[in-house]
Amino acid sequence: MGILNRLNGNKFLIIGNHDEKMLKSKDVISKFVWVKDYYKLRHNGLKIILSHYPFYRWDCSHYGSLMFHGHIHESKLDIEINNLYNVGVDVNGYEPVSLEEILEKIDYQR
Repeated sequence: MGILNRLNGNKFLIIGNHDEKMLKSKDVISKFVWVKDYYKLRHNGLKIILSHYPFYRWDCSHYGSLMFHGHIHESKLDIEINNLYNVGVDVNGYEPVSLEEILEKIDYQR
């Protein structure tokens, strides 16, 4: 919880495969605005799917939506999938990545 307490701003949690024990603590859960397995959001007209695990296909994947995931600790998947980006810290220099940086890295065309 040390790191969680040092993070500024609103925190949202997409549940991952190592979160089961942590999720039993009401003190930990109270640090998050929400806790979900999967989430769809819209940002400036973009539909973005958030999941711990990468999907081969997702809601509107053929229509320009994006998927941001973690779980994979290497920078590349076994197959190339357009509009999918691993936001895990271990493949991004242990730093946050902005939406603009992600769009540039995946060469996203609106």
